Amino acid sequence: MSSLDERSHTFVVRIWEERREVADALPTWRGRVDDVRTGLRRYFTTLEDLVAYLGHQSGMAESSQEPIPLLPSLRRR
Repeated sequence: MSSLDERSHTFVVRIWEERREVADALPTWRGRVDDVRTGLRRYFTTLEDLVAYLGHQSGMAESSQEPIPLLPSLRRR
């Protein structure tokens, strides 16, 4: 039997609002997700992209679905 660490994933998600300098423009929401185990970081602009990424990483996404392309990942410094 594998250990819990091998069967679990830990992510840190940060979401923030970026104000736009255009008058009457709606703010833009941004976010990032850090994979604690690998140190990889991905950025996203929609909750759908976040959910798709987490589903793909965890294996919980439907196997017939292709993951949504995301911005290139960056390692934390």
